[in-house]
Amino acid sequence: MLAQPKNLLTYFLFFIGYLVITFAVFNSSAQTLKNLQLGLQASNVILSLLIALFLWDNIHATQQRGRHYLSVCFWLAAFAGLLDAVTNIGWSGHLAWVETYTPIFRLSSWPLPASILSIGLLWSLWVIRHQSSLKLRIFILGMSAVALAMFLVVLHYPTYVNTGILGMQQPVQIPLILLWVLVCVVYWRERHLYSLFEGFAVMAGFMCVATIAMLYSSQPHDQFAVIAYIGKLLAYGTLNVTLMSKAVEDAQARAEAEFTLTTTKRRLQVTLDSIGDGVITTDIRDAVTYLNSAAEKMTGWTVFEADGRPLNEVFHVVGQLSEPSHKGTMSADGASTNKLNRNSVILVRRDGTELTVEDSSAPMYVDDGSIDGMVLTFRDVSVIHKVTAQLTYQSQHDDLTGLINRHELEEQLQASFKGIGQAHTLLHLNLDQFKIINDTYGNIAGDELLRQVAGKLAATVRADDVLARLSGDEFAVLLINCSMDRGKRVAEKFCLLIDQLKCEWQGKVFHTTVSIGLVNFIDAKNFNLDVMLAADTACHIAKDSGRNRVHVYREDDQEVLLRHGELAWVERIHTALRENRLRLYRQEIVPVDSAIKEHKHYELLIRMLDMQGQIIAPGGFIAAAERYDLMPLIDRWVVSTAFSAYKKGSQEAWSINLSGESINDDKFLEFIRTQFTKFGVPTQAICFEITETAVITNLSKASYFIRELRALGCSFSLDDFGSGMSSFGYLKYLPVDYLKIDGGFVKDMETDAIDYAMVEAINKIGQVMGLKTIAEFVENDHIRQRLKELGVNYAQGFGVHKPEPLPL
Repeated sequence: MLAQPKNLLTYFLFFIGYLVITFAVFNSSAQTLKNLQLGLQASNVILSLLIALFLWDNIHATQQRGRHYLSVCFWLAAFAGLLDAVTNIGWSGHLAWVETYTPIFRLSSWPLPASILSIGLLWSLWVIRHQSSLKLRIFILGMSAVALAMFLVVLHYPTYVNTGILGMQQPVQIPLILLWVLVCVVYWRERHLYSLFEGFAVMAGFMCVATIAMLYSSQPHDQFAVIAYIGKLLAYGTLNVTLMSKAVEDAQARAEAEFTLTTTKRRLQVTLDSIGDGVITTDIRDAVTYLNSAAEKMTGWTVFEADGRPLNEVFHVVGQLSEPSHKGTMSADGASTNKLNRNSVILVRRDGTELTVEDSSAPMYVDDGSIDGMVLTFRDVSVIHKVTAQLTYQSQHDDLTGLINRHELEEQLQASFKGIGQAHTLLHLNLDQFKIINDTYGNIAGDELLRQVAGKLAATVRADDVLARLSGDEFAVLLINCSMDRGKRVAEKFCLLIDQLKCEWQGKVFHTTVSIGLVNFIDAKNFNLDVMLAADTACHIAKDSGRNRVHVYREDDQEVLLRHGELAWVERIHTALRENRLRLYRQEIVPVDSAIKEHKHYELLIRMLDMQGQIIAPGGFIAAAERYDLMPLIDRWVVSTAFSAYKKGSQEAWSINLSGESINDDKFLEFIRTQFTKFGVPTQAICFEITETAVITNLSKASYFIRELRALGCSFSLDDFGSGMSSFGYLKYLPVDYLKIDGGFVKDMETDAIDYAMVEAINKIGQVMGLKTIAEFVENDHIRQRLKELGVNYAQGFGVHKPEPLPL
């Protein structure tokens, strides 16, 4: 639907006024008409100037090219009207020459008025460039061509200019009438596209009436000419009303836009002030234009103080952790040279204090795609940076001693492989009997010893060397660019240094020694050598060789080869557990006196299947499992598997061997309780065997472990008794039920009097303490008979029963 005209009442009043003036003109005298014509022409000129000035003022306000062209048109129209008025004034005296050139300046003698032609041509240019209507473009171009053609005809046939045709004095004005009619129709039909089109259409209507009146004008000041001037005046007046109405609408729109912009700006400022990130904007020259509240606090500059200052002065960074993101953001030609990214930098506040901030920047674009400035955002990450640095330090260092940890040592060890063929030495240090110090004096005393050892080592190594605490009582020293001989001297110095260290704790003095493994390697040649493992292996050999000594790693060393063999067993044991290739066997324990009848009692033994299914005796892998702390895994497997195989209602008793590591494991006791509950095995059917060595390691924990399970109904047997040095001393503190005499004494007791005496003594001690004795390694009936003579209760060995697979 077409829009209704907004100024219809105004146009109607203009038309009524036009009719009244026209009636008055036709009843006026010639002189009155001449004066009226001059007055109307002057008002016409003034009105054209006012419209031109109005449009010109709006040019600067809105920068619309269409108004610029219209302003030029009305300037020309005002100039043409001024010339026309001048040529119609009678001149005398020194100005009489003006009338001589009147035909030159008299616009009424032209085939087309200059004002109309200039408006038509310039208007055509504006419409062609800014109007999207194709019909309107074709029409304007066509009418301009017709007007130009008529002008050329008049130039060649001047007799038609003033020749009356049907009473018309200037018939060449007829195409102009058609022009104004079509302009009126076209703009009135398309007035809904733009509000000014309505004013143009009405103005064209009055111009059409004015042009028709000019056809019947024989003199510039006759009735028809005056009517034509009145029509032009009304045309300009209607256009002026439309322009003023449009100006009011534009002013209201601008006021609403400014209010919206102010509200949006206020909301944006409140939003920017409420966030914790600092925001700084700059112009194309990197001069600061805005700071939010967070930026003011972090930089120490207020928005008024920073306005117009260089960005580097307000956002001043030094010693940056990485390149500031705003560096290079704006190039000389305003092009963006970086992407949006975040960097950590050190910001120096105006008062000199420093903050660690994380900043990012991005260019600001205007509508035409050019860069108008930059926005820089940043946030204070000082606390985060401090915490991160602290966490990084903690991840690389030992909390107790402040030395680097194993992971960081491995990193620096890898870095040492990137040299130019230099020889380096790695020392692996392990404190001797440190566990005894912990158990005797407490963990706090042990920690103090570790700190003092770390301090002594740190004061001895060179600045380029690397000192680390690996774990527990283990340290490592990487001697950079150090030969084997020099490394050995340093290691021996460490041994002497630790041996002389006296640590005092609550009035008590204790000390320790250290075992050191040494490996020398050349960074390029030994890259495939596991240096850490080699040094650890050498350290274990030094400890097994008597402690407080240095062992140098050599690949052809028999001790090293043995150790490597045990390490290979570690992987094989893990694989066997994972693939369920462990098996349980049983060997019966019988009364020495065959006349005594009791429920059957078996000791459960463990075997391993190799990849080909062959049986591997425990002597092949138990030693490696004990050395590398795998016995708790094996013990858990044995207990779980045995309990699951125990038949409900069975009267058999089973003896299960436990390692010292499992006894010292606080969670293993709860594991056994859980297995009893899970499988419903009667506790009185299970006897746990523990070795003398396991008991010596931690007598208090062993006693607690035994008492807790005996309270449930289990029994205990002390295995391999007599092989230790203090067996009789601690026996009275252990609440065991059976005493197993070490088989090393039993097997040769027939031929060795000392072995016989040892078996006799152990049996007597056991009988006095109310314990039942079991002799191991009973190979024949002769040994069994001698044991019967001594009063030993039970016998176990190949001469009694050979191990057989446990029925599952």
